[in-house]
Amino acid sequence: MKIFVTPPMNHLELSELGDKNFYILGQLYKRDEKYREYTKNAVKQGRFTILDSGVGDEGEVLTNKELFKLTLEIQPNEVIPLDVLYNKEETLNNFNQFLNWMKDARRKGFLYKRTSILACPQGDTYEDWMECYRYFLNNDFVSCIGMSKKAIPHIMKNPDIAEARTLLVAKLEEQDLLRKPLHFLGQGNPIEFKCYNTNHHAIRSTDSCYPILSALHGVEIEKEGVFKRIPTPPDYFEKEVKEEDIELIKKNVDYLRRCCTSTLK
Repeated sequence: MKIFVTPPMNHLELSELGDKNFYILGQLYKRDEKYREYTKNAVKQGRFTILDSGVGDEGEVLTNKELFKLTLEIQPNEVIPLDVLYNKEETLNNFNQFLNWMKDARRKGFLYKRTSILACPQGDTYEDWMECYRYFLNNDFVSCIGMSKKAIPHIMKNPDIAEARTLLVAKLEEQDLLRKPLHFLGQGNPIEFKCYNTNHHAIRSTDSCYPILSALHGVEIEKEGVFKRIPTPPDYFEKEVKEEDIELIKKNVDYLRRCCTSTLK
């Protein structure tokens, strides 16, 4: 299972602690020249890139049209069409609109075939979410399915991110519905990933700022004892990382990686 490390704006090099990848936040790309340059270099270097609209974060969220324009400009490996929290219909409408734009751009030679879709199911109820999930599962243009840290606790009626997602993954496996790779958007307790068979083809990757955020609070996740999640603050991307924080950040990334590769002892 691969990990994407999401750092503050002034420390984008910390993303290189991940697995040769970069999680692109469209709202940051849109507003910051240094972020744009770093992103373009990451693409040139062949790092695996995912472009997101910013739905799961505090602050600005790109429109579907803005996101598509950035897709043409960046040519990422995957893009997440604009999903709308807890709303199946709007999420599917946005997905189909985005897909039509992609098909048209490919016909005209404006979009490389390397860019595929990571679709994130939404719904106000478990039944709605499952309908959305099945729609993406059966759509040939969807290469990967996103597991939201907000939508899934909502539809599972369990506020604990790790518990809600592990319960849902177990239900999907029982129904033989783990047929496409899953990307876990953000995290609660990193021990969540040790609960999965990380060698299973469907358990693909996760992105998180948490190894860095916890280090900025002086927390070594592995030695924390009873885990208590620190919510991501609205100003996370403006945070400054000090030299003395780096070693703890590396320890936290290593712990997350061991959780994600079933090597945690």
